[in-house]
Amino acid sequence: MKGAVFVTLKTMIEESHGPTAWAALVDKVAPECEGVYDANENYPDADAIAYIGAVAELLNSSASSVTEIFGRYLFDALNSMSPQYAAASPTLFGFLQSIEPLIHSEIRNSNKSSSLPVIVVRVTDEQHLLMRYNSPRKLCFLAEGLIRVVAKYYGETVELSHDKCLHRGDICCELNVIKPAT
Repeated sequence: MKGAVFVTLKTMIEESHGPTAWAALVDKVAPECEGVYDANENYPDADAIAYIGAVAELLNSSASSVTEIFGRYLFDALNSMSPQYAAASPTLFGFLQSIEPLIHSEIRNSNKSSSLPVIVVRVTDEQHLLMRYNSPRKLCFLAEGLIRVVAKYYGETVELSHDKCLHRGDICCELNVIKPAT
């Protein structure tokens, strides 16, 4: 996983719980890098999963909740590094449709060792988008958080349902993104 994700997680934890909380998480997870991350380097996925579990324990929360909250936080960091992606689309659905063909394809072309989820998006009508998410990391709740905050970024209101999930043994996750009728 890209170091930028770890750097952002560290920032989120330090902002909400202070630097001692991050230090305690590093002690608990004991990553090989000793908690010092370079945004441009790759680090083991297992470290990210371990941090999520440690944060969930710290907050007495579920790993899925922590992952979703982090997804909400992560968008601002990613968007500040690469604002052209959100700027290229005037709507949430347009942005979500651009993830695989634009964002992920550029990342894969520039970094052959990247390990990104596969995302397939289908707009069924003006109010409904179906997103299929597949990744061995099973960070679908991160996608949920990202979708929620990206909707806010575009000033749109959506409802999400997570009808199929890798965590329940399904072959992929299916996220239904629904714009309420106006």
